[in-house]
Amino acid sequence: MKQRGGRAKKKNRTVSGSWKVQLGYYLMMCLPVLVLILFNYVPMAGIYMASGWLSVMLWKYYRYTLDARYLREIFPIMEGAAGFYRELLVECGGELILPLATSPENNYIRDGEVHALDRSAAMSQEILADLFSAVGRAQEILGRTNAYGDLARKLRRPLIGSSGELCEWHEEHGVWDVHHRHLSHLYGLFPANLFREEEKKAAKKALESRGDGGTGWSLAWKVNLWARLGEGEHALSLLKRQLRPVPAGEEGHEQGGGSYPNLFCAHPPFQIDGNFGAANGIMEMLLQCDGEGNPILLPALPGVWRKGSVRDLYLPGRRRISFAWEDGRVLWSKIVPAGPKGQEAGAAWREGGKAGDEQISDIQL
Repeated sequence: MKQRGGRAKKKNRTVSGSWKVQLGYYLMMCLPVLVLILFNYVPMAGIYMASGWLSVMLWKYYRYTLDARYLREIFPIMEGAAGFYRELLVECGGELILPLATSPENNYIRDGEVHALDRSAAMSQEILADLFSAVGRAQEILGRTNAYGDLARKLRRPLIGSSGELCEWHEEHGVWDVHHRHLSHLYGLFPANLFREEEKKAAKKALESRGDGGTGWSLAWKVNLWARLGEGEHALSLLKRQLRPVPAGEEGHEQGGGSYPNLFCAHPPFQIDGNFGAANGIMEMLLQCDGEGNPILLPALPGVWRKGSVRDLYLPGRRRISFAWEDGRVLWSKIVPAGPKGQEAGAAWREGGKAGDEQISDIQL
């Protein structure tokens, strides 16, 4: 991908860094978005954030493993992506934006007409903030100067609209599809952890407006988002909808979700996003981490999960955690090193504590 992106960049652009489009990780190809425009699919043509999102995922793997050799190997990829986006940034109202963006598969209404392009989009800005923060931290770990921390702070944050909802676009526009299955503008809530309190409230309003329908992968996404908001009962209701039995071969579930008899996500014909996303949503209901990698136990525990335990969930810092709970209180928890390599992590035990309050801190990441 990195090499193909570089070749595509040389042929089609003059900026430095790597270059990938949204479909690149499916096709192992890096094509100009003009291809999508020619097929009249502008809502996807302006999504050139795959390089940023994938680079953040590389960084997250390092945070869990603390593998210094791995970080040195992946850093040129991360830095290449960040460098590419940096050269595309423009100033707008004293803030930095990545211009002319879309929000995946969505549109908006302006002056009675449907549009897909705006001066910027919330998802693009949030991915950039996540990427720049990751690259800057990686530079510090590798003994280099953090060249992206200031840029991340200058990026335009998502707008909160007149209704209190987080805006998906550069500014508030008319809604094209009130129950649209995508929730791209909430990237900063999940999978990232970027939102301030007022933005979390606005994200909740946006979730409420979109409703609880959607395809299987959309339901899984919503499970994770509601879990991040600490709304365990709402997350559980969506998880149950995701697991609703759908007979094999039955059609008409483009908006209904559910699971086939083999538990595959019922998004005709099948999308693994729903399966992986739902499993991760369960973990988000039981365990989350703050920005420093410290675990928070039972952040979105539904009442019907009265008693239970988990073993060996991985944490940032090459650690594993096990814990048990009953009636919303943590009975015990234990953190141990995840393996013989990497930074040493001592064991920590805690007893008692109310759900959502339990925090254990061994190391700073």
